[in-house]
Amino acid sequence: MFYEIFETWKRPAICLIFLIIFFSIAKPNDLDASQYIEQANRDLHSGNYDEVILNCTMAIEIEPASSDAYFMRGLAYYELGKFDQAISDYSHTIRLNSNRADAYNNRGLAYEKKSNLRQAILDYRRALEIDPEHNAARKNLDRLKK
Repeated sequence: MFYEIFETWKRPAICLIFLIIFFSIAKPNDLDASQYIEQANRDLHSGNYDEVILNCTMAIEIEPASSDAYFMRGLAYYELGKFDQAISDYSHTIRLNSNRADAYNNRGLAYEKKSNLRQAILDYRRALEIDPEHNAARKNLDRLKK
């Protein structure tokens, strides 16, 4: 009797064991944060801003302290005209890495698009405090001071 039960369940049991092993080993999105950021960088250069946002969001889910992912996602939001989201991501970048002059400069650009010139000037100045050779921040500040 035991043999009959075993023979009846043998094939489904083997399939079930195989599936359990397969799904415990194989993960369809088994990428690390840096791979998502690399793909986001390629998408950014191709102008695929929605894909940049998606890949950076995936990177952030894996590595929440990735200032690069927040920064790059901020670039995509800026290019899509989503300036509040860009400001938020640049601010998060700055919280994670307060010496990132390009984040201050880019946040200044987003503030400028929202007509918050006072905050834009403060950000351009902070970028120049961090990196006195930051040409974009210098040009942006000079343009607003005229």
